[in-house]
Parts: sequence; structure tokens; C-alpha cells
Amino acid sequence: MTKIKISMLYTLLSSILLISFSCSDDQEYVPEFPELEISFGDLTETHYYNEEFVVTPAISSDDSGFSDLSYKWLLVGADEIRELSTEKDLNLVLDTLGTFVLNYEVTNNQTEVTTSYVVQTLYIRSVTSQGWYVLKETANGNTDVDGFYNGVSNPEYNIVTGRTGESLTGSPKALVFSPAFKINTSSSVYYDNTAPVLLAFSEHGAMSYDVNTTEALGNLDDLFFLDPASSQYAINGAMCNSSKVVLSTENGAYSMNGGNPAFFPVVEGDYKTSGLFTCADYGNTLAYDSKMKRFLFLSENGYNTSDTLGYFKDEFGEFNKDVEFPVNNMNGEIVYLENTTSPGSDGWSTDVYAYSLFKENGTSNEITLLGLDITKFVKSTYYYYPDPTDYSNYTVVRPGEYSPVSYKKVMTASEHEAFVNAGHYALNKSVAIMYYENNGRIGAYNIATDVDNESFITDIPSDEQITFMKYIKCSYQSTDPDFAGLVVATYQESTGTYKIYQYKLEGLSSVTKQNQVLSGTGKVNKVMYVSTTGSSYGSWEGKLYLYN
Repeated sequence: MTKIKISMLYTLLSSILLISFSCSDDQEYVPEFPELEISFGDLTETHYYNEEFVVTPAISSDDSGFSDLSYKWLLVGADEIRELSTEKDLNLVLDTLGTFVLNYEVTNNQTEVTTSYVVQTLYIRSVTSQGWYVLKETANGNTDVDGFYNGVSNPEYNIVTGRTGESLTGSPKALVFSPAFKINTSSSVYYDNTAPVLLAFSEHGAMSYDVNTTEALGNLDDLFFLDPASSQYAINGAMCNSSKVVLSTENGAYSMNGGNPAFFPVVEGDYKTSGLFTCADYGNTLAYDSKMKRFLFLSENGYNTSDTLGYFKDEFGEFNKDVEFPVNNMNGEIVYLENTTSPGSDGWSTDVYAYSLFKENGTSNEITLLGLDITKFVKSTYYYYPDPTDYSNYTVVRPGEYSPVSYKKVMTASEHEAFVNAGHYALNKSVAIMYYENNGRIGAYNIATDVDNESFITDIPSDEQITFMKYIKCSYQSTDPDFAGLVVATYQESTGTYKIYQYKLEGLSSVTKQNQVLSGTGKVNKVMYVSTTGSSYGSWEGKLYLYN
């Protein structure tokens, strides 16, 4: 917590001298309030939530009769005036966010005359609302979160333990961000406000955390107050976009729609989600069913009820581009799923696209790269015009009517050995390039051109194991770092510590390692950049880096 000491004289911004006269029967004159000189010191406008704010006014006068004084500090906001203190000096912990005017009133108790001063405009910001958050596994196998904030030299380690007294039980499973999470700021039963909230999940625990106020809002039980029995099931993944959170457990999937503060009852059906999700259009979610070996989608039914389960037919049409890949009873496992706004492999799709990796049972020397056009196949309806200039000729496509797969390439070990045997994958959000990690080296496969560079990044130290890799964009406003590229986390077993490297990508082949390296104890499961101000959450493209 930063302490601000006020000792220098400050030019008085504004003062209004109020003079009161008191009259008796003989018109006795009451002396006016002696003129005071008040200095407040060298104040600054910008301050941060939970900061200790101290102002020590220096008061002097040519009149010796000004000693019997009383004081009042007021904080004036857009909607309220808040009394802070009646002491001469102000010593305050800033516990609110926004723009305010600090006023100081001095009253002569003999004459009851008050002089009011406008001391300073205060912009109270949250230091924790912009920066990197790291979900990690602790030395004892549990889960915690570290924070690295913009403009702050010292990281905040073990946020969960610091707020709740203990880490989350079990290994880390998901870290998601809900920019408009509903909260209750009054004594009523209604959730009357929203807050930017980080949700950290372990196998058997959770914490909802307001990144503005640094307050822990609740635990796993609190997130299931609509369905308490479901909090007992083991968690295996989660996903978030601007309007919903989807959680995957051993019991099935749960949706938290419209920023609601709790999950609705389980999405009903004969399935088992594996924790692999990605966002489709119209609030729908593409998922993989590890029980029935198929793709499915969770269809949003509004803000106040659970999603419903949707299925795909193994039917193929013009949209599938001659690719006939059944998505039911798949003889294998989906090991990777992520979306992008880049065009499809042949450039024909300009909407939201997803790529997935499929490993067929009994094969170890190949992996199948699948492209799914989820705008066309996983939304409410899609009107397809074979000839974009002829609006009279169209086909109405409904969710699940066709297989969503419109691109397929079998990657063999003989041609792409490092790709096939990779430990981690990541997808560029602007172009159709997939990155992969194999034995500490990062390769880049250009899907559109079929060019594979197995040595895209080669400077990871040999004694560090890569545990996380993702394409992240964080340049949304002037106070954000100008960065879009690969974020790579490593773990050094001998020290039990992690490092997080940032590789800025420019074009298809240029990569520059950034000087900033984040480090701490534990093993990284996920890294996320959070920036709660500006309009970055108002557009689909701006939210893509949040998605699993």
C-alpha cells in the first residue's frame, strides 16, 4: 500500500469566504471570521484503490483568535456527497473508484462562520484492473493466482490465499474473465450492479474476484447457490465470453448467462464434456462430448435458464467444401479446440472459424487437423447465398443440420513429426497459423499455405519445460502494452519456479522476444491479460483473446 505524505505548500485552488452577522436588540456587532491562509501541500490527481491518502493542511492567520475551529472533509461525487472526517488532518484509505472533488470546511465555533475550500480533483483508479493474471499449481498440488500489474514493480503472489486464507483445493483447471458479472451492493435481494470479475477454478474449488476492488466475492458454493448439489462434482474446464461462462464438470456442463452470479442447473442430456470449449455465434458454445465421441453445441435459451444441448447430423452439403468428416461416433479423441476470426484454409470464410486436432484410436504417427465454420453451423439460422449478387436464391441452414467440418488435413509424422508429437498448441487470432511446442522448440504451421517451420522459436532454456502457450492480444487502450503474440510459460523443476516469456508477432514470420519476463513459484496452467476500461469488450474481435 503506497502512503502519500503531504508536506509542501500548495496553492489554494478555490475558497469562498462566508461572513455572518449576528444581531441583538442593541445591534451588537459580532466580529467576522478571521482570514485564514490554508495550504494543502503538493497533491496529485491520480490515486489508486486501497491507497492510504494523507493530507495535512497548514493553517495560519494574522488574528490570534482563530484557534477555536472545527473541520469537515467531504468527498463529492456525481451522485453523492460523503463525509470523510471531522479531524484537522485527513488520513483515509481510498475505498471507492471514480472521479471526485475533495472539499475542506473550516468553521469558527465562536461565530459559526464556515469557509469552504475545493482542495483537489481526485481520479481514483484500480491498479489491479490492468495487467497479467497467472493461474498456477502450487508446490502441494493446489491452485492459486499471481498478479502482475501495469506500472507496478512488485507482483502480487498467491492472491487466492491472500484473500481467503487458503489456496483452492486440487490442480488448476480454468481462469476466465467476466467483464459484467452481477453483484449485490445493497442490503436487498437484488443484484443491482456489475463488476469486472476474474473466476479461478481448481478441480474442487473456485474464487470469484473483483479486479477493481480486489475483493473476493465468493467461492464454489456461492457460484452454485441455484443448484447447491452440483458444487460437489470435479471440474475439468471452463470458458467465458462477454455474456456467459460455461463450466465443465464430471456431471456435465453448466451455463452462467447474462453475467448472472451463479450457474444454472446442469445442461441435460446423455453426454460428458471434456473441458474443450470454444465460442460460436449467437451465444452458442461448441464443445466435444468425450462419452459419445462427437461434437455438440450448447444453445443459449436466454439470460434466466440453462442452455440446451444441440447435435450435428452427419450430413454434408456445399458448405462442407467436399469434406465428408463424420462428427458422431468418432473413433478417437479431440485433443485441441480453439477459435479464430481468420479466414478458412481456402479463404472463403470471413466469419468465426475454429480449428481442432483429432487423434484416431490405434494411430500414433498422425493427427488430423479439422476446420469448423462455426458461424454457419452453430448459430440460430444461416442464410446461404451461392451467388452473393442474387438475393433471390438462398438456402436456410439451421443449427446442427450439417457436419460443421469444412477443412481436413491429415498431418503425418513422416512430414510433420514435431507437429504430430507436440505437447502444446496455440492458434493465431488474425491469420490461419497454428503454433506448436515440441521439446522446448516452438514451430509455426501456416494452414493456408501448408508451410511448416519447426524452428520458429528456439531460445527457450533447455532446463525449462513449457507448460502453457497461447496467442494473446493486449493493446486495447493507451495504457496497455503494445503487444500481440505468443505468451509462453515454462517451469524449472530444480527450483520449482516459472517464467513467462512474450514473443511479439509481426506478419507471418517476424517474431521479437520482449524484455519483460514474469516469474514466480509454482507451475503455470494459464495466463490471461485483463484490461477493464475502454471499449475492448464491446466487440467480438476484442474479446477473442479471452476464449479457450
